[in-house]
Amino acid sequence: MSFRRSTLPALAICAVFTAITFITPATAQTNPGLSVRLAQGASNQAPLQSSTDFTMRPSITSSTLGAGVQTLPLTIFCVDLFTGAIINNCNVTITHKPEPFSGGHNHDSSSRPKGQFQPASGSTGTSGLPTTYTSPEPSGIIDVTLTGTDPNGNALVPTTFTIGVQIDSLVSLGAGANYSLIGATANHGDNHYGTSTMNATLVNLANAYVAVFPNNPLAYNDMSLVTGGIFDISGAWSKPHASHRLGNDADLRFPPAAQRRRARQIILASGITLIIVEGDHWHLRQ
Repeated sequence: MSFRRSTLPALAICAVFTAITFITPATAQTNPGLSVRLAQGASNQAPLQSSTDFTMRPSITSSTLGAGVQTLPLTIFCVDLFTGAIINNCNVTITHKPEPFSGGHNHDSSSRPKGQFQPASGSTGTSGLPTTYTSPEPSGIIDVTLTGTDPNGNALVPTTFTIGVQIDSLVSLGAGANYSLIGATANHGDNHYGTSTMNATLVNLANAYVAVFPNNPLAYNDMSLVTGGIFDISGAWSKPHASHRLGNDADLRFPPAAQRRRARQIILASGITLIIVEGDHWHLRQ
């Protein structure tokens, strides 16, 4: 999956802030536009290889596992794009929406959580308009549009930027000789992403298990989605999966009953720290 950056000029990374300046067509001696910068001291700008303008982690509010609200502090300025001088007292409105089908979700609806800007409008005053974006629980791309007027009431050309809500560095487990991948659905067709450490543990676990029980491959069900975040198996942007968000969980279909005692020993010896019985499977966590 690829994230999409805005088609406008790229980030300018400075010692104290990251700025995205959007250029509007010249129509007069002054050419007012909008500039979006990370608040001073913030450090969560998008890495150079990202295809969104900013990245941040998804919030976790419906589970106690890793619970926390994630925020992105920004400042919006109105600037003269001919001279770079800040123009005071522009009025700005922020609107945003999640990109359909982003973040590993093959379903979409108007109820998809999109996070929140606070405030979502205001004057840039003499030092810019500070605003804070709080991410939703589902990962994905958030498209943000800025509109506004200059001090004379002239409309600014709408401009956009993107925020990638994501858990970085998750990797697809991929096929293996001693395990199968199961559980893909129409809503989530790619459901086996984990940290590199978790993936290596699952491969080693399957190899160790088959060494004891030949011709008995394991079956791994849900792990995490491609960029993490809430894994809404029902397609309703909510639990029952309370975890499966960070790449360190995997569901393992029960092995044959006669093998389960030994299987648990092999699992714990592999580096898995927690085994939870859930329905027809063990939930493994590292």
